[in-house]
Amino acid sequence: MSKNDDIRLDTIIPDNYDNFGKLFGGFIEIRNFVEAICLCIPIYFIEKLIFFNSNMKIFLILFSLTVIPLAIACITGINGDSFLQFVGYMIHYYRDKKEYRYKRIQAVTSEHKGRSSKNKKVKLKKK
Repeated sequence: MSKNDDIRLDTIIPDNYDNFGKLFGGFIEIRNFVEAICLCIPIYFIEKLIFFNSNMKIFLILFSLTVIPLAIACITGINGDSFLQFVGYMIHYYRDKKEYRYKRIQAVTSEHKGRSSKNKKVKLKKK
């Protein structure tokens, strides 16, 4: 027997591994897939109605610039969230953006001009 015959090709699947709720062998979540379908099909039909009598080349270019990137963003998700969750977070951020302002403290020149630069005392103005 050679060394190659002794190697086992069995793989161990951990107990906590779960494919439930995913499509295509665990690659795509069901929610992301449904969002992609629900967002891309209406856009496809709107584009088809607008460019019904025009050249097919124009329709294909527009389709590849709008629907396909949207479908990819929906299927893959962004930062582990679905596309609509990410859009909701962005809307919430822009709507409820907080602005922090701090008081600026300005230094005044030293009291004693005769001292060296190391020993200068600086007074701060209070507003």
